[in-house]
Amino acid sequence: MTISAGNSTQTPTSDDEIQGPAIVTPLHAQDRATSKVAGAPLAWRKRSQLEVAFQAERLGARDSSAALARLDAGNFYAQLYDASQSPSRDSTEAFDCTGTVHRMPYGEAQANAVRHLVAIEMRLGERDKIIARSVCWFGYTPAEAIVRARLPRDTRVSARLCESLDALADAIERSSKRLKRKGPR
Repeated sequence: MTISAGNSTQTPTSDDEIQGPAIVTPLHAQDRATSKVAGAPLAWRKRSQLEVAFQAERLGARDSSAALARLDAGNFYAQLYDASQSPSRDSTEAFDCTGTVHRMPYGEAQANAVRHLVAIEMRLGERDKIIARSVCWFGYTPAEAIVRARLPRDTRVSARLCESLDALADAIERSSKRLKRKGPR
């Protein structure tokens, strides 16, 4: 069956047919389960640069505890960043001609995430912070993160990424202990 609308013609797809992403990049993987039924088609998802580095064994051997700790630290850091971002901005705020800004206050979870991020970043060196933010938050490749950190060209990318993620894991562990001792505000 063909549907005609003006100058374009579309052929509807069946429910069982999964369409791929518009532009498939090396970050795309077709590995997300859409149903628990055996033989169900798999859906596409976009992997993070950290996941790609882990799969390529740039964080260490895939089954090693060090590589898994680096991956976990990076994922935790990204989740904290997502939790700290303010969803309280109104989309109609740009149309406000009075010049006043109406923002909702931080929620408790958002305030805790910001507090935790500050505690972590206080324990990171400047270049480690740039590399971790670039890869975990902004989706830069490890090589691009090294350039953003203004490291020399002869820097070994995988080794420097591992150093930064080790420092991040240590900072997360130390800040978590500090926050537990201090307690919620």
